[in-house]
Amino acid sequence: AAGLVPWSAYGSVWWVWWMGDTLGILIIAPFLLAWVAQPRLEWRGRRLGEFVALFTALGLMGYLVFWIPLPSPASQYPLAYAAFPVLIGAALRFGLRETVSAALLLSGIAIWGAIHDRGPFSTGTLDERLIALNAFLVITEITALLMGAVTAEERLSRERLRLAHDELEGRVQERTAELMLSNIELREVNDQLSGRTVELAQKNEEVEAIVTLVSRDFRAPLQDLQGFSKELETNCRDLGVQLGGAALPPAVESRVQTILKDGIPGTLRFITASIAKFQ
Repeated sequence: AAGLVPWSAYGSVWWVWWMGDTLGILIIAPFLLAWVAQPRLEWRGRRLGEFVALFTALGLMGYLVFWIPLPSPASQYPLAYAAFPVLIGAALRFGLRETVSAALLLSGIAIWGAIHDRGPFSTGTLDERLIALNAFLVITEITALLMGAVTAEERLSRERLRLAHDELEGRVQERTAELMLSNIELREVNDQLSGRTVELAQKNEEVEAIVTLVSRDFRAPLQDLQGFSKELETNCRDLGVQLGGAALPPAVESRVQTILKDGIPGTLRFITASIAKFQ
């Protein structure tokens, strides 16, 4: 509209601007969002040294690839992707934040070299160089985002697994404690039952001793009664024999025979049966 660019170049200019905006969103936005979500650095000692060594190697690799002029035969090879192992290493060893930071650093070095006609994107027409540089930036950032996302998901899964393991271990310990408490209570109940059993055994022995004593004391009179009954039975037979030869009136003799044969023997049989029941 200001006359700085002819309308015939509108498509090319629009394409360049669109690519610049898209790459800005693709490269800058993940970097900003990652650092806003996790602004603090938690690296200490060996971890910090590994981080510094990784980004130093990435910067050195970017300098060798995108800044130092290479001989013509070497420029025919895709050396721009030689720094990808370092980028993948950042994704595997660190998180998404460090990976997109490494991609931003590598992209910045590549753009700086292309602006100053250095590196793999210093030959060809402007459109060819721009297309090649944009393709490299897109591949670099997508690789960083995918690797970082996979690594973050894998770490999140491990963290969830660890939390689940800790929770399960806590539940196992809690259940073990409950079982130990139940075993202690059961042991106490068993001890109480054992004590009650001993007490009952002692009571049974005492009862058996009392029963034995009472039975012995009760059996002695029964044995005496049984002995006297037999003696009485014998005396009745002797009395019958003695009276059999005596001259008695018929009425008296009939009465005496009834007593000796039915009355006294029947009574003695009843006494003997009663004594047998108690024995």
